[in-house]
Amino acid sequence: MAKITKDVIYPEWRDNNRHTRYPFIDNATMTSINGVSIPNTVFVDAKLYPPSRSGAGYISSITRSNEAVSIVYSDEDGERAFGSFSIGAEPADNVIAFLTEDSQPAGVMVVDPDGYNVFAGWGAGTYEFSY
Repeated sequence: MAKITKDVIYPEWRDNNRHTRYPFIDNATMTSINGVSIPNTVFVDAKLYPPSRSGAGYISSITRSNEAVSIVYSDEDGERAFGSFSIGAEPADNVIAFLTEDSQPAGVMVVDPDGYNVFAGWGAGTYEFSY
């Protein structure tokens, strides 16, 4: 068996970066063109690797419905990967898996356990972000 642990190896590293913009760049506004902001404390880590990535990537939209939150990762050539979670049934390990359009693995984003509450407060709709 080759099971990978879900333990956080360096929890102090996450704690130290909790109030920074990491995993985003320092000058990221974290504000949608609709004026809705994502607090720095929502996402604590990420590794996104869509196979056809072109240039720098970014979160291009977050859609909130009554049942789920969907996140789109894009680059200069368009949408590359998609992740989602059900409201009220957030992933127990706080990891949102991202897939390509043809369901190939494309990475993960780690959400702070309290970060899901931010999305619960958003109204239904699509929130677009620019690069």
